[in-house]
Amino acid sequence: MLVDLVNELGWERLLEQRSAAFVMKGEAGGALSAEERAAAAAAAAAEVSDAPFGRKRRCHVWLDALFRALYCDLQVDLLWLD
Repeated sequence: MLVDLVNELGWERLLEQRSAAFVMKGEAGGALSAEERAAAAAAAAAEVSDAPFGRKRRCHVWLDALFRALYCDLQVDLLWLD
C-alpha cells in the first residue's frame, strides 16, 4: 500500500502527508521547534484548542519501520538504475 502511495504521490508528498497525520517519536518527546512553539502560542492566544499535535496521532513503531524500509528500498532501486 505504501508503494502505491509513493507511485501516486511521490516520496516527498507522502512524507508531507505522514507528518500532517502523525506525530513522530522524536516530536512527541516534548522538544518543540521554535515554529511549533510559536504555533502553540498563537493557538493559545486565539483560544483555539488546536495545538501543534492536537489532531495528530502518534506514529506506531511498526509504521515508522515500514517507512524506513521503503526508503531503503527506494535508495537501492535508485542506485541500481544509475
